[in-house]
Amino acid sequence: MKIEAGKLYLTRNGKKVRIYATDVEGELPVHGAVYRPEYNRWDVNAWRENGIDEDYVSDYDIIGECKEPLDFDPDCLPAWAKWIAVDDDGGWRWYVDKPVTDNNFSLWVDGTSYGSIPEEYSPKNFEGHWKESLFSVEELRKMKELDK
Repeated sequence: MKIEAGKLYLTRNGKKVRIYATDVEGELPVHGAVYRPEYNRWDVNAWRENGIDEDYVSDYDIIGECKEPLDFDPDCLPAWAKWIAVDDDGGWRWYVDKPVTDNNFSLWVDGTSYGSIPEEYSPKNFEGHWKESLFSVEELRKMKELDK
């Protein structure tokens, strides 16, 4: 992953990171700040080029870009729903077990149980390909908490 100045990223423990430099000399060329919601502040930090935290604290390793959160309230799902995804037909569904793609029918398949998410509760801002639409309900809840 290439880390770029001006972008938002996520740490392994789900904290937002803003990067303001990637060209600092030395073994810690990436500089930025980690948002600490418990204190409502940004704390400075540095990382290696590959996103490893300056003190090797893996919770603060950069694991990926922070994308616009999915416009979806996971509280509308049954308690046993663990995954959501959209099929090629635009229909959103929840799943108990992590589904896999069935390329013959352009949909997700779960061997146990699933259900449809009514259109009025379905995510509104997903713009990717249906094969990129698999979301963990646990991660969606974490993202919802970050946005509060």
